[in-house]
Amino acid sequence: MKDQLNVYEYVLGQGLQTYFNPMKNPAPIHPDILKQMNQSFEVGDLVETSNRLVGIVKGVASQYEEGPMYISGANNTQYIVHVADTEKVLVGYSLKKI
Repeated sequence: MKDQLNVYEYVLGQGLQTYFNPMKNPAPIHPDILKQMNQSFEVGDLVETSNRLVGIVKGVASQYEEGPMYISGANNTQYIVHVADTEKVLVGYSLKKI
């Protein structure tokens, strides 16, 4: 199974061997779904969050080093989104353009 997921395997006497390759997803995602997850956004775009809240993109949050899971083929950019009265940093693949 590790060959299908391309993540890791446990080798007796050697421990856990990690083979994560960012060019291959740790979970198989259908290519049609990845297309939906690769939508780009610009400042001023009206978006819907994964919680179904409406927000507006205010900028790119490039100063954040750690973020959500990297998904090859998806929009992994972190955006500053104004939702209600709060600014949130959200990853692109969690947003939907309205």
